[in-house]
Amino acid sequence: MSAGVDDAPTTVAMSIATPTLFTNPKTERKDMFDSLLKATVGLIKLPIDIAADVVTLGGAINETNEPYTSKGIKQIMSNLDNATK
Repeated sequence: MSAGVDDAPTTVAMSIATPTLFTNPKTERKDMFDSLLKATVGLIKLPIDIAADVVTLGGAINETNEPYTSKGIKQIMSNLDNATK
C-alpha cells in the first residue's frame, strides 16, 4: 500500500428526508385568513386607486408603468388565489 492513502472504510451518512405529507392545519388557516384579509383591504382600497387614476390620468402624469386600479385588482386576485390554495 502506498503511503498517505487512507485505507479505512468510508462511511456514507444518509439523511432521510421526511416527506411533507401532513401539513399543520393551523398554519394553513392562518395563511388563508391572511390572504383573505389582504384581499379585503385591497377591495376597500380600490376606490382610492380609481380616484388616483382619475387624478393622474391613469398614471400618465407621474409616469407609472401601470394604472393603480390594474395593480390593485391584480393584487386582489393574487391574494384570493393564495387563499384558495
